[in-house]
Amino acid sequence: MICYICGQPAVGQCQSCWRFYCKEHGDLRCQNCARSGAGEARFGVSPPSFQVFRVERGAERRREGRRTMRVPWRPPRLYTLERVIPVVQSQTCGQTELILVSIECYEDGFLVNHIVRGGPSPPRPKLALAGFHSPELWWEASDDAGVVYQGMTRAGGGGAGDFRGSASFSPRLNPAASVLHLRVEEVQWLAHGPGQRSSVEAGPWQFEIALT
Repeated sequence: MICYICGQPAVGQCQSCWRFYCKEHGDLRCQNCARSGAGEARFGVSPPSFQVFRVERGAERRREGRRTMRVPWRPPRLYTLERVIPVVQSQTCGQTELILVSIECYEDGFLVNHIVRGGPSPPRPKLALAGFHSPELWWEASDDAGVVYQGMTRAGGGGAGDFRGSASFSPRLNPAASVLHLRVEEVQWLAHGPGQRSSVEAGPWQFEIALT
């Protein structure tokens, strides 16, 4: 990610216009939104959670000679639970630990449950009320049979450097697949409150889960 103003590496995402900024051009909001007052009504609202998988990932797979099949996105109901796959795999990049807890398999999709720990150093005790950081991440999912699943981030929460969340995908897991590949490119630590700066932790975090 790069700053849309100067092209330097981004450290956060504007919570008014959702464009990325560097350390010189933003703090919670980008410099332009802060100056103009644009987006005041939206300030503090989480970015849209619908996830669009990167086209370049599919292009990489094609270059590698792997056939992929992209399916139309239909939000799953996740009503009839068929099985739960316990995973409990952990990977750490930089200051951020991502734990893949489990996968819930439903008749029309599946749910990925995770824990995020770490992130920017917490404020000193006397500044404990100054603000906090919360993680924002997007999962990519595919299997060894060539299916690329589509999904969205769901509800999550936590605090003190320990956050839990989930992401739902459709369609249901391919019965012909034996391995599910899950990947997170980066984790955005969004700042909340004065005196805090948003930041981006680069990955990737990658997991392989046996389905059989």
